[in-house]
Amino acid sequence: MLDYFVRITGLKNRNYAARLLRQHGKTIYVGKKNYLKADITKKGKRPGRKKKFGEEELKLLKKVWEIENYMCAKALKADSQ
Repeated sequence: MLDYFVRITGLKNRNYAARLLRQHGKTIYVGKKNYLKADITKKGKRPGRKKKFGEEELKLLKKVWEIENYMCAKALKADSQ
């Protein structure tokens, strides 16, 4: 698909063509009269990080954190050893 895009636009560099295609929602001029307008609605949302703890574990950790006077993680680890 990238080769086809490079061929029809007359671009000489595939990396530049790939960068142009990544520009969502921007108007990109290719030559003097031709331009591309990317559709921003097609950009998907990233899934994000998976949760390490469930609700019960999180409540318990928050309680321990509160008891320890909101100590940072490094200090909590050093304090427990």
